[in-house]
Amino acid sequence: MADNKAPRKACIFNEDSEVSFADEGGAGNSFIILGYSGKIIKNHWYWGALAIDLKGLKFYKKRLAVLESHSKFNRIGFTTKQDINGSVRFEGEFLDNENAQQMRKDIKAGFPMEASLFCPPSIIERVMEGSSVKVNGHVMKGPGAVFREAVIKEISMCVFGLDANTKSSANAADEKQEIEFSLMENHIMATEKQIESVEQFAALYPELHSEVFAAGTTEGVAEGITEGKNAERALFAELKESCGDDHELLALCFSEGKTATEAVKLHADKLGQENIKLAEQVKELKKDKPAVDPAQAEFSDKATAPGEQTESGDADEETMKKAFAALSADERAEYGDVEAYIAFQQANANGQVRGRVQMAGSTNN
Repeated sequence: MADNKAPRKACIFNEDSEVSFADEGGAGNSFIILGYSGKIIKNHWYWGALAIDLKGLKFYKKRLAVLESHSKFNRIGFTTKQDINGSVRFEGEFLDNENAQQMRKDIKAGFPMEASLFCPPSIIERVMEGSSVKVNGHVMKGPGAVFREAVIKEISMCVFGLDANTKSSANAADEKQEIEFSLMENHIMATEKQIESVEQFAALYPELHSEVFAAGTTEGVAEGITEGKNAERALFAELKESCGDDHELLALCFSEGKTATEAVKLHADKLGQENIKLAEQVKELKKDKPAVDPAQAEFSDKATAPGEQTESGDADEETMKKAFAALSADERAEYGDVEAYIAFQQANANGQVRGRVQMAGSTNN
């Protein structure tokens, strides 16, 4: 294979392709062609193993020409419908010329006509010896090539499909023609990629990660049978309860095999850090707040009873200090210190704590 060129005839192929009638018994003039199933084409005379990525495959026009053996002088019909959805399929109509109608009669009589595509690529992934790649849900081992982007320009009905093992060409003029493409090389085994963390898995396979996570969430909260394969589901359910609404922490704990007790501690540590940050933010806000004379505050219309909120969002710190002192040792440990507790309560009262279950001992309902 040259660096970025290949002969035109190397882009003609078929694989499990077949031609049939659109109506039962072939009474009409319409045909159906399965052009490509998405599988790996083995032993291609030029590419070795070959696959066409259906995600990067397009049609040259809304209606494509249907020829006999890729000869532009033997026109058979045209497509009326083209579809790429797990495979490449066409529907079309035979022309009225003698050659086209004779082919229609042959197929109706039971002749096993095949089809092949002319599909030049614009981007090729070359899979080296000892490497492999996944395409259309199949693993292809090198040496070979994957057409990552390609265009179907025409379809042909053929006796033997000008298939993967033939070098024949319908037109002598085509023998010297070449197509050009961009080339990238693959030296990786598709089945040997090591995933070290949930973050790496999510980065490499974001769509699959989302599907697995959604499925794990659905299954993990089901009945907690703790035997066999269901032990993982039971663990997932425990971790989900321990991590609350922190899905990132849940995924991390599950991937690293953390216990529910370890997850609770990590969750508490994370909340504690967030509370400290909230306390620092509140302190910064207080620096810019003008001081209020105690005598004025006592007779002010804005003054409130101890423990109630003021219009400025502040609460009675003395009352909250007493509430903090009344907490258990474990509950106080969750906040770290009284300043963090007060900061959390003030932030909660101001609506800054959203979507989070209140901690034990909160004075706000």
